[in-house]
Amino acid sequence: MTAKPSKQRQNRVPPAPTPSPLPLPRIEVSVHAQPSRVQHLNFRVTTLSPHQATRPADATPFRRPGGWQNRLVRTLFRLLLACPLLALTGCGNSRTPVPDISRPAPPQGFRTLTLSHAGVSLATPANWIVTGQSAPLVVTINSGPAVVALWRFARSGPPPTTAQALSRARRALITAVRARDRTVSVVGSAETRVAGAGAIALQVRERIDGQLRRVMSTHVYIPGAELVLDEYAPPLQYAAVARSVFAPVLRSLALLPAGR
Repeated sequence: MTAKPSKQRQNRVPPAPTPSPLPLPRIEVSVHAQPSRVQHLNFRVTTLSPHQATRPADATPFRRPGGWQNRLVRTLFRLLLACPLLALTGCGNSRTPVPDISRPAPPQGFRTLTLSHAGVSLATPANWIVTGQSAPLVVTINSGPAVVALWRFARSGPPPTTAQALSRARRALITAVRARDRTVSVVGSAETRVAGAGAIALQVRERIDGQLRRVMSTHVYIPGAELVLDEYAPPLQYAAVARSVFAPVLRSLALLPAGR
């Protein structure tokens, strides 16, 4: 029997993280052919904050003896306005394109993320943002509006392993999803296996924080727990992200040996 979803689980899909301008995390780049070789790249960039680049409207104007100081300040201020990313890109002919936070970044290699407290490991794009979370949410991985979220829920009873048991679990899961939100559109479902364990893959369209998203939700049943890997993106971007990121992440999901 599949455990009835708890109230805590009913709203399990986390809201899409609010994009932050130009996040600069520590990046680890793994080479596919030789995954053991990892390069560590550290970036430190200093930019002017809006409070540093502007003054309040009621602030005392720049007035100092000798007019050249005022002219110099105004000249520098205009230069900063013309080149707001001076520290990052420079104002010459060589420029670094500003990341488009409205679209997911193409993966620049993958790295293995080991989550010992959740008993799993999985591959993540090296240039996506990884954020640890509080139980039952384990971790989120995102770039722009595309999100991967891993959950771990306690579960009583033996996990479904036979075809009949997985079929019952799939029907119960669809019923629970529709009961939680009648506006959710179920696109498809399948019984499968992930990391050797029985699993249910469910594709839906639903609104998260008012934004329409296509979601692949994979439920993996293991003794004493249910792992849920939610992967979602805007419908028009979903197919490309599913090929380049979501499918590789799902394939990489592995159960860690006990005690590791």
